[in-house]
Amino acid sequence: MALAVGWSLAWLWLMGETEQRMDASAAALRVDGWRVSWASRHVGGYPFRLDVDLTGLTIADPSGWAIAAPALKTEAYAFAPTHWVFFLPSGLVFNRPRDGAVTVTARVLRGSAAGWDRSPPRLALEGDDLTFTPGPDAAPVLLTSARSLQFYTRPGPDDQGAAYLEFDGGAAAPANWLGKLADGGPVGLKTDVIFGHVSAFRGPGWREALTAWAHGGGAVSIGHFALTAGSQNFSSTSGAFAIADDGRPIGQMAVAGESFGSGVTLQLKAGGAWLGPIQVATTPALF
Repeated sequence: MALAVGWSLAWLWLMGETEQRMDASAAALRVDGWRVSWASRHVGGYPFRLDVDLTGLTIADPSGWAIAAPALKTEAYAFAPTHWVFFLPSGLVFNRPRDGAVTVTARVLRGSAAGWDRSPPRLALEGDDLTFTPGPDAAPVLLTSARSLQFYTRPGPDDQGAAYLEFDGGAAAPANWLGKLADGGPVGLKTDVIFGHVSAFRGPGWREALTAWAHGGGAVSIGHFALTAGSQNFSSTSGAFAIADDGRPIGQMAVAGESFGSGVTLQLKAGGAWLGPIQVATTPALF
């Protein structure tokens, strides 16, 4: 009986601590110019879990990047309150400062977050049967749908971090470069990268943090890259990219493809992606 009472009191303390830390984190972000709000919050999960369910969640950084979720369900074991899993049953909307909002719906959209004392933390995002729909006044998106999506980050030694991105069964908008390349066929991507000088990624918002990282020597090295677009296949195992002052990626990557063999260099420069003397696409602004 005493053990049950003691555990119940400990769980109530964890519940209160969770609410207080959420409120304190939101307040600190607002001081830095962020918008953070939710319409409702429910904390439960007694006796062995902490469940935090939010409705009407909005998080926006000072430069205009934002995520809004009609519903967010999260949980952690009470004995491991720093490892959270989450589920977005109604999808989400993310806003691009220059290009407008995109609505993401999915049959499954879930993930996890842990290791907040490391940089980067251990993040995972997984989705099945996704659609990406730009708003009425928004710029088009590269992909309109994907059968599956996986994204992971991991901290590493020597001030490094790693990221892995994979999607398959994708459909590209016909008018963009990827849609023309795929010619109506499915699109897939697998890539893993190492990024250095992670500690330089600091600032009140995305723009400031990315600028500080770039000025601090931050760069991304390609470990493996494989792109399938319809009948076309492209791959690479070498390349490095950084961020220019206008927020666009710059650098180069050696690319091999069935239609042109090996020895071709893809260059990102002056707002465009170039294969030799031919510009094949424009590059996105990351802030």
